[in-house]
Amino acid sequence: MSNGKNITISIIIFLGILIAVISVLTLKYTFQFFQDLTLQNQQDYNTLHLCLSGSYPEAPTFDPWSFLSDRRSLTVEDLIQSINKASYDNDIDQIFITLYPVDIGWARISELRECLQDFKSSGKPIYVYMENAGDKEYYLASVADSIYLSPTGQLTVDGLSATVFFYKNLMNKLGIDWEVFKAGDFKSAPEIFTDTAMSEQYRASITQLLTETVEFYLTEVNQTREKQFLVPFKQILSQGPYLSANKAYHYRLVDQLDTKQNIMTQHQFQGYCIQPRDYLFSRWTDVPPPKSIALIFVEGEIFTGENAYSPFGLITGSRTISQAIIDASLNPEIKAIVLRINSPGGDINAAYEIGKAVELASQKKPVVASMSDMAASGGYFVAMYADLIVANQFTLTGSIGAFLMKPNLENLLIKIGVTVDTVNTHPHSNFMPLYRDLTEKEKEIINNSLLEAYNLFITEVARCRDLDSAYVDSVAQGRVWSGYQAYNLHLVDTLGGLDLSIKLARDLAEIPIDQSVGIMLYPEMEFNFKKLNTYIHTYTDLSKILAGFVHPDYTGVMDVSLRELLSSAQLQTKIKYIQPDLIWIE
Repeated sequence: MSNGKNITISIIIFLGILIAVISVLTLKYTFQFFQDLTLQNQQDYNTLHLCLSGSYPEAPTFDPWSFLSDRRSLTVEDLIQSINKASYDNDIDQIFITLYPVDIGWARISELRECLQDFKSSGKPIYVYMENAGDKEYYLASVADSIYLSPTGQLTVDGLSATVFFYKNLMNKLGIDWEVFKAGDFKSAPEIFTDTAMSEQYRASITQLLTETVEFYLTEVNQTREKQFLVPFKQILSQGPYLSANKAYHYRLVDQLDTKQNIMTQHQFQGYCIQPRDYLFSRWTDVPPPKSIALIFVEGEIFTGENAYSPFGLITGSRTISQAIIDASLNPEIKAIVLRINSPGGDINAAYEIGKAVELASQKKPVVASMSDMAASGGYFVAMYADLIVANQFTLTGSIGAFLMKPNLENLLIKIGVTVDTVNTHPHSNFMPLYRDLTEKEKEIINNSLLEAYNLFITEVARCRDLDSAYVDSVAQGRVWSGYQAYNLHLVDTLGGLDLSIKLARDLAEIPIDQSVGIMLYPEMEFNFKKLNTYIHTYTDLSKILAGFVHPDYTGVMDVSLRELLSSAQLQTKIKYIQPDLIWIE
């Protein structure tokens, strides 16, 4: 009898928790619904407030658990579009940036900084508030008219450093040996498992990249703040870090020490600010522009199969992206394709599959490759088939080479008392086992395979870039180059960001300058349309698509099936409200 009571009590508790969760979610979305509805009609703001912190994905993230959280994460492109819109919006007088440590690369920081410079050319001021910031954050902040620092804040503005951890001794203790094969003297990725310090080539490559990055950093900061500094900025870096706010102010790294609240009051920000998400989604129309340019993201490591998520971020699947490129090339509405790449590379077979899809698509319509923070190895392999390659000066690219690593767990297995025995039908039936060293013949087979892959890489780069193979080999060797270096080496066509890439794609497609251009994300998003009287969640920015206010070079994205749903006669009278990630249907 007591067991039955316990079960009944457990069921009641479970139902109570379930009802509580549902109630909280209902209240949350009801509040969000009316909050966004209010924002649609709000016109009393005069300041765009950017609160920058943490990481920003390259592509919109499609979290399957998004119903438990706020709408999808903002991307750097969202931030850029909100700044672009604010530059010609008469309701916006200024931008206020609350800047915390950000986890994005120098290339995307540079794109964001360039966009802010364009905003300043409209005659509107930019104010930045910081509490703790490093070189990357200060590089972004230096474009502002006024930089404020908390009285208890710190600036670790002290130059650049690259730290690499090596695991050879740990592997030895575990009993794991690594056999490494590589084509390219500068292909240094395996070194962290096989060495205890950087090789000469590894150190030379990193030193050159850091030296060039800091030179750009010095030059561009001096262009905007040289007159304010007490001493030359190069000397300021040598004397950093500035763990005292007073010291940072003394050298005029910042213009004023004050609290965020006082600054907002001083400039009348309080109550008159709007966040980028709400700002982008504050007005919309129901007439989307013609979608003329496809935007396809290659983000994360590249492997064979479908796009997937890992604990380390997005994984690009060759089948997903190749099919997306083919679909875009066959869509008569799409006049050009922009391939946005932020990838360190991956499997050569997967990169080859995507690259050949790019080459086929370029025979039908223009394809522009836009390099983000990194487009190296397989990332460059994909890009080289495009009609034009655009890189940021800070982009890490090149790494034209190949390598293979195989662990030998023999000593580890001995330590834990495991033995192995095999039966083979042919000489190489048991090829590349994990429990023994490779034979000389097996090593020869692997080396020949890698050399063949490397020669294919060199040959294809030479053909796609119209370069001599011997020259390509000399600048390849697995070496990583900055976007600026790659431009001088003829590995990319021009320097710029995603906005420039879209404009170049528009020019190549000969789209009239007075015609609005819509951007369509590929692969097309899949939506789960539920029954009427429900919320329909979509993983895209509906108001960007539907917005007439967005800059004509980038007006948003929209799935075809969703567009058809919204335009269907049956639903026209039933749609009561639309917000960025939500449709309310009666």
